[in-house]
Amino acid sequence: MKRWLAFTIIPVFIVLGFVQEMVKVNVNYYLEQTSNVPGFYNGTYEQRKQWMEDHRIDAPFDYYYSHRPIDWLHHLSLGQLSKLKWGLAVFFIGIHFTLNVLFLRLYFRASEEKQRKQAKRFLPMLYIVSFVLAGIFLVGGKLIGMDVPSYNISRKILGFMQSPMPAILLILLIPLAARFEEQRKVES
Repeated sequence: MKRWLAFTIIPVFIVLGFVQEMVKVNVNYYLEQTSNVPGFYNGTYEQRKQWMEDHRIDAPFDYYYSHRPIDWLHHLSLGQLSKLKWGLAVFFIGIHFTLNVLFLRLYFRASEEKQRKQAKRFLPMLYIVSFVLAGIFLVGGKLIGMDVPSYNISRKILGFMQSPMPAILLILLIPLAARFEEQRKVES
């Protein structure tokens, strides 16, 4: 199998990244703007839509403020939006994990069976460690009263998992580890 086939997945990562960012920015913006507005979620679809339009910030070069909200968000309750936010994170992590697996499978050819097996073993471990670290920062930050900084660190870790970076990291580290192992055998 040709190694270049792995790189045909990069456009999928890019398009998925744009879609993911658009949806997540919309949900986060909606939550940020409305969660502390008394009675907002008791309003009708039309009232919510109008409130969002009336309170839109004019910042043409800042996508976070300049975009139009996804229309169906006006139908959701605060609880549903919060669940959607975390559900989307899990969903996109799952899709990115699958794409990373496929990328590594295509990248490490059949002739590189040892590296392929290592990638297959280390990728899930990398995701598990990342999940645990994100959880530690999130919960630990709440316990010591540093919600915002710890949430931001957790978000960065989750962002790493929602990208091609895990596969790229393994593509760099697996051959490097093999070289160290060979060098150690030669020296002993």
